[in-house]
Amino acid sequence: MIGIDIGTKYIKLASLEKKEQAFHIRYALMGLNPSQAQGAKQAFNWYKQQAAGTNPSLGQGAKQDGLLSSKIKSIAKESFPFDKRVAASIGGCQIISRNLEFASLGDEELQGAVLLEAKQSVSADLASMYSDYQVLSTLENSKLDTLFIAVPSNIVDRQVHLIESSGLNIEIVDIDNLAMTNCYNALDKNAKKQSVVLLDIGHSYTNIAVIDAGALRFVRNVNFGGANITAEIGDIYQLPQETAEEIKKRPDLWGELGLNIKNVLRKSMPDLLEAVYRSMEYCMGRKKIMNIDKILLTGGTSNLWGIDFFMSDALGIASERWNPLDYVECGVDSKKALGGFLSVALGLAVREWKKT
Repeated sequence: MIGIDIGTKYIKLASLEKKEQAFHIRYALMGLNPSQAQGAKQAFNWYKQQAAGTNPSLGQGAKQDGLLSSKIKSIAKESFPFDKRVAASIGGCQIISRNLEFASLGDEELQGAVLLEAKQSVSADLASMYSDYQVLSTLENSKLDTLFIAVPSNIVDRQVHLIESSGLNIEIVDIDNLAMTNCYNALDKNAKKQSVVLLDIGHSYTNIAVIDAGALRFVRNVNFGGANITAEIGDIYQLPQETAEEIKKRPDLWGELGLNIKNVLRKSMPDLLEAVYRSMEYCMGRKKIMNIDKILLTGGTSNLWGIDFFMSDALGIASERWNPLDYVECGVDSKKALGGFLSVALGLAVREWKKT
């Protein structure tokens, strides 16, 4: 099975095989999302409209979808010529998530209770959304801690159409938070021994998952990503986005320019820091988790030099980069450099071995 993560900047594809209870990489690749050819700022704004549920011009949207479908097809044809089965996911703040608690109920009763409670707690029209739920755990008061997820149906339908137009067969549609949680639990041998906040920091948004000894406790998404850091650097020096992006990737230039990356992160990251803090506060306040051992950073923006140290200082919790390919036999060492980008794609790929 191929895991496909269609990000705002990169398209990532991954496939795994399992030998003697250990995972090995078959393929792990990524290509630039063709939207980036429009120019970083224009592409970012276009995707923000999509994520907010507002449709850009129909002509532009159709052209964008055609380019995306062709790109996926070209990567898949080159790398996965015989495998057509796909697991994909949805990310961003268009996802609605709610943690709901219920008394112990049978399956049918629980389903009805979840839908009733969701209608009361969600302001959006659930009739225009695909929704599902998952029982996370049984709490100390014997109640079922249940995660409800809803995604606008047009977002899901578009994703399915994109992939099927590429000649692939989509079997699973997940959300990024669950996919990266599956990746962490399947690959990291320490997953059952620690409580973590896992952050997948992409180009335009961040997926958050609070995980306690392998058990998912809470998910949230934030409109923050590498594009925000690039924009802050551009504002400081009055530079085009493309130049600011290049400077962001070159810490060897920061001293010459007098760029203080801590100040850049301090100005651009308050929403993310607050979201992480509130997520931990919520889980500990409701005794879903006793403590947080560390914060794990993955996603393309986790490669930014110093972001892990800044997160540690800002929140007072040990923070480090997390590369899922550190726990997988890659065959070619150079592939490990892609690991920070692949947590969602790999988490989708492991669904082939996940029973539920």
